[in-house]
Amino acid sequence: IRDILKLSKEEFVNPLKKKKKSELVTDFSDDFQNEVNDLIDSFEPVIAWGLSAPQIGIFKKLAVINLERGKGDKNHLIIVNPQL
Repeated sequence: IRDILKLSKEEFVNPLKKKKKSELVTDFSDDFQNEVNDLIDSFEPVIAWGLSAPQIGIFKKLAVINLERGKGDKNHLIIVNPQL
């Protein structure tokens, strides 16, 4: 379980000035699976709709969404390299 990072006031007001850019996920090896597991483990103790990897210090384009929204729910959607 990783801590969820907190934004400073400056980062909150100017989110585009963040220091690190998230990278595309290109390697789907065991390291990737470990990062997904860290993301899910960090996400499960909180009641939220989702959590992105950069929020826990993994600067990759990766997120988890809880499809049932409730503490301890296990119905997760993992999103890799999302595009708008």
